[in-house]
Formats: sequence, C-alpha cells, structure tokens
Amino acid sequence: MANGRGKQVNNWNYPPLDLGRAGYIGDYITRSALQALGGIVANDPNEAIYPNSTVDSNGDELSSTKSYSMTFGSNGDTFPPIVSGFHGFWSVTMYGSDYNLVIGSDNYTINSLDPKYQELGADGTLKIVIQRTRPAPQKGVYWLQTPDPTQAATFYLVLRVYAPGPEASATQTWKPPLIIPQS
Repeated sequence: MANGRGKQVNNWNYPPLDLGRAGYIGDYITRSALQALGGIVANDPNEAIYPNSTVDSNGDELSSTKSYSMTFGSNGDTFPPIVSGFHGFWSVTMYGSDYNLVIGSDNYTINSLDPKYQELGADGTLKIVIQRTRPAPQKGVYWLQTPDPTQAATFYLVLRVYAPGPEASATQTWKPPLIIPQS
C-alpha cells in the first residue's frame, strides 16, 4: 500500500506517480519497498493504477465486524476512467491484513469485464456491498465478503484500473467512490 508518498483522494491512496519506473529514476527505496510488498512488477501509471484504502469515509479502519458500501455513479461519471480504444477494465479486490486474498471468502473481487457484474441498477449505478454475509439479491448490487472477524479483524481494498484515463494516471484527480459504513 502506498500510505505516505502517494496522493489521497476520497480516503483512497494513489501510489506515487513513479511507481513502475522508480528504478529508472534512481528511487530504489520506492522500487524495493512498494514493489516487493505489492508484487515483483508494477506497471507504469499510464498502463495501470492501484489505488488502495484501509479506511472508510470517516477515516476509521475497515473492520470485518462492520458493513460498508461503495457506489459507482450513474451515467459513468464516477466509474474509473478508461482510455478510449483500449481494452481497459477495473477491479476491486479485498485483501486481509496479511496482504493475501481473504481466506474463506466466496467473493473477494469484482471486475468490470466479468459478465456477472455488468447489470447496473435502475439509476445507472453499480453498488458494492462489503460485509460478512451475502445481501439480498438486487439489480446492480454486488458483494465483497469480509474476513471472518474471529480470524481477521481488518482488511483493505485495492481498486485496479487498467488503461486508465489521465485524470487517474497522471493528475490523480479522479475520485474513487467513498467506502461508506452502514448502520
């Protein structure tokens, strides 16, 4: 995760703009720290970005004892920007505090290419419910299953965008949806 050097937007942390090319500019600390922790290879920001979040819209740590939602808005105005003409896509993936996929989860990722996540709500939104139990079926509502609270109390989300538009890859002004706690 990029806490510290990246830009924060809506409580999502954009990685530093040099992620993927840190070694080329002599920033070996970033290359070793971020790339070794998050994976051996990181794409250049014009190829992919990896905003991540460990907190909700109130700034509280994400907890498997709570329920949350995040909604991509109508008419595509808050969906991740994709460069036209490329086969870009986005995904939201949940990880445990051990940096691995959530153990025992039936639903730990949602992506824009999978046919089962294509249906939007009547208002044009795509809502992701983040909680331990499956919500009642609803058009345009999808589920990420949080860890069992007896085994892992916290988790984090990574929002990957492949072939991102410049408002996400260069200026980092695109606002990912807030992660809103539910009562």
